[in-house]
Amino acid sequence: MIPVGAFLAFYLLALLHCRYTYVRDPTSFFFDPDAGYAPRYSAVRQEAADAFVDAVTRDGEGSRSHHALGKKNLCVGMASVARDNARYFRTAVGSLLEGLSDEERGEIHLILFIAQTDPTVHPAYWESWLSALADQVLLYNQTLTDEEMQHIKQLEIEQGLFREKALFDYTYLLKACSKVDAPYIAILEDDVLAMGGWYHRTMTALETAESKTRQMGAMSCRCSLPLPLVGCLLTVPHQFCTYASFTRKNSLAGTARTGRPTSSGRCSLSSSPPRHF
Repeated sequence: MIPVGAFLAFYLLALLHCRYTYVRDPTSFFFDPDAGYAPRYSAVRQEAADAFVDAVTRDGEGSRSHHALGKKNLCVGMASVARDNARYFRTAVGSLLEGLSDEERGEIHLILFIAQTDPTVHPAYWESWLSALADQVLLYNQTLTDEEMQHIKQLEIEQGLFREKALFDYTYLLKACSKVDAPYIAILEDDVLAMGGWYHRTMTALETAESKTRQMGAMSCRCSLPLPLVGCLLTVPHQFCTYASFTRKNSLAGTARTGRPTSSGRCSLSSSPPRHF
């Protein structure tokens, strides 16, 4: 017969164990929303990203020394607009670059796009890290005609048309990346937080996708590959086309969810807006 005291002690220890172990499990009786939804790894990455940008700001040095190194494998584009009482852009950029080796940084062409007709209203425009970390800072007034600029200004005033402006910004940034000598393009939101090792994981996934595409050979749409940042693949021989925020440069013809191969072997895409993963 187990003594009552020993049983109570065991029972209390079991309760404490369950409360600690299952506090983040939404299906558990012991789930605590305050603790369960509190970020863990994200908080670590955010701290590392902010520290990286702080060091750039403090030392006055970015990654300029790495910009000309090696062949570019990936153009990363990120557009940002000023938000009230929220700033994600700085941390998002820091998370992309923190932890990269010199070789990895040299393989990336980073375009940071201030998507405001008046870029001075964006806080990042005045901060030194923007030009220090970017390979290219993109602004509207560099390539737009007067008519296009007026249209964008109208979209900014009529904030209900955010979908149209978002699509315009996406296309504008995509075109800028298409001019870079890199086989892949990634377009990211300005509130993402990149995990450590994101670059080598992504490139490995793309190599796998390329290999499987060559092995399959036939034209078909497959959405089952567990690839980060990669959506539905339209597989054609020696081509790689995605309809999300990641695309193969030499298959670029627009932004869309669906498409079809043309006689040239490139992807002919519809004008529907892209999906983000």
